[in-house]
Amino acid sequence: MLDTLAVSSPAISEDVAQLIEADCFSRIGLANRTGETQYHFQQRPLPGSWSNQIMVKVERERWISGKDPSRGERKATTRKVPSPPWLRIEGSVHKAMIGHNVEGGPEDLYRGAVWFVRAVLRDLGVSVRDVRPIEEWTVDRVDWAEAWDLGSWENVREFLGAMNHSTYPRRRPRRYGLETIMFAGSSRTLKFYHKGPEFGKHSAKLLRGHLPWSEVENLQERANRILRVELGIKKRDLERARGDFLVRDLQGFDAAAVHRREMAGCLREGESEMRTVRTAEDVSVRLRALYGPAKVNALLATWMSLAAWGEAKTRERLTRRTFYRHRRDLQDAGVSWTGTDLHLSARPVL
Repeated sequence: MLDTLAVSSPAISEDVAQLIEADCFSRIGLANRTGETQYHFQQRPLPGSWSNQIMVKVERERWISGKDPSRGERKATTRKVPSPPWLRIEGSVHKAMIGHNVEGGPEDLYRGAVWFVRAVLRDLGVSVRDVRPIEEWTVDRVDWAEAWDLGSWENVREFLGAMNHSTYPRRRPRRYGLETIMFAGSSRTLKFYHKGPEFGKHSAKLLRGHLPWSEVENLQERANRILRVELGIKKRDLERARGDFLVRDLQGFDAAAVHRREMAGCLREGESEMRTVRTAEDVSVRLRALYGPAKVNALLATWMSLAAWGEAKTRERLTRRTFYRHRRDLQDAGVSWTGTDLHLSARPVL
């Protein structure tokens, strides 16, 4: 489902820019020593929804790449240059629609994006006729999320705990307590988190002023069971294939498929058509059905090490060639070492 969206408009008129700026809250950060403006952040609640996290900002500079002859540059650089005003909008489409993102978000990226921009412009008092068509706006970021009901608060915590050994190529995991693990990259970010604590801390307080208490409690109960996995796809990745990625391009963009590939890469679960197995008994049965006795024993030993100690320690005890061969064979067999039923018993070493 579509969650956060960030878009940038083509140039807008100065009259429209000033109208938007007058209707927004501003937060200006100044350097005490020089008095120079360090940042200018504008925010606007969206009436008709319950989200107060819509970021609206009028910009008058753009980033460009190339050589600057006036500076005598011999190499291309990236720098900001003055430009006609343009508008940047960012926020959760899901929350803007229904007030929370526990469940029930929009799945059509294009229609969701058009609705979101129209809603913000309408609230700002700007007619869509006063700006370029929304289809021509640039997409700077799009987040696709999946939510899994794992049955209980404890199951979600157990799953996140089992991910302590998870790794991702060229991305270092960032863990935030027992609730969140995130793999941030320059072009994509994958985030696993327990929805219950996040909903209780943020959305529940806001919704109490709009929904009966019983409905908020029901949402909290559902959120307590949910593992939410969000994939943030950044501008760098969106532009990789075709240059500027416009709102119209969302019509043919399969964010769900990208999400599945990222999940498979993080959890080391291949695209096999077989059902993924992760318990000791199921793994043993699956491997014995596919491989000979000697290979089964070797793969089981590697699987147990991966499940108990993670990839880094397992790689230390195997040769490079054996480690990657065993990992590939396990993935091809539809075997996962995340969220297993393997438990270690600590015993004193005599």
